[in-house]
Amino acid sequence: DGRTWAKIRLRSRSTGDNPAYYQAKATEAEQQITDADLALMAAEKEITDRDLQLMEVQNQ
Repeated sequence: DGRTWAKIRLRSRSTGDNPAYYQAKATEAEQQITDADLALMAAEKEITDRDLQLMEVQNQ
């Protein structure tokens, strides 16, 4: 009947039945990891730059 069809349509739009939802979530998680990796690399570069500056000052 019409109500059953409406329930099926509604269910097919839910996140649980939508593979694109999970793909988008995985992509979002990968982007967050990439952002965190880039932030870590920037912090490590900053530490290296400061270490080099300190060595220059100590060698003067």
